[in-house]
Amino acid sequence: MKEYCVYCDESSINNNKNKFMVIGGVFVDKKRKNEIKNEINKIKRKHSYYRELKWSKATSKILPVYKEIIDYFYSIDANDFRFCCIEVEKSEVKYNDYHNGDEELAFYKFYYELLKNKFENNTIYNIFLDFKPNKNKYRIKFLNLYWEKRILYYKNSTIKNVSSLESSKNSIMQVADLFTGAVGHAINFSNKETNNLAKKELINYIAQKNKKTDLLYKSPLSELKFNIFRINLS
Repeated sequence: MKEYCVYCDESSINNNKNKFMVIGGVFVDKKRKNEIKNEINKIKRKHSYYRELKWSKATSKILPVYKEIIDYFYSIDANDFRFCCIEVEKSEVKYNDYHNGDEELAFYKFYYELLKNKFENNTIYNIFLDFKPNKNKYRIKFLNLYWEKRILYYKNSTIKNVSSLESSKNSIMQVADLFTGAVGHAINFSNKETNNLAKKELINYIAQKNKKTDLLYKSPLSELKFNIFRINLS
């Protein structure tokens, strides 16, 4: 039976200047988790880069390490290492009508949406969310309950664990941050000039790996390696 570890992160949640929020997750075959984590750390050491991989820190000086990690991601089969994300237009979120006026509740509902159509039959899941302080300490517990209800639609599948994790302590979680940030930057700056040429170059680099012209495309569910889904709330 296949078992995945899923590492999730988000972009532009609290930035009111950005029109879209993006929530993303990296799926890793548990059997290859340590191998992949070690290889990412090896690439970082090769470039004498000992800090956390973060989209917000992308500069021309560290482009080589980011690009090599992207190359490594695309060298691995999608069944063992892949990324998916959802885009949400903030102005369309009806907090009072559907979320009791609670922005935090809405955020975790979108986390649910991220994975609800990504589960598969005959699969075990371990899900890790990037740590963030919550007003309601039971957010992750309730999210787990909803995912457990959803996975009942899939034959012989189960969720073993849902918990939070400090991204600074996990290099695979940092890859989720990198890709989620890239998609978020692409969509939020699609009609704006950006002075960060390194970020623009990384977005183009990822798009080329996906055989696309940019990261503004929308994926069918069948597209495994780098899946981008826009939630329509209108």
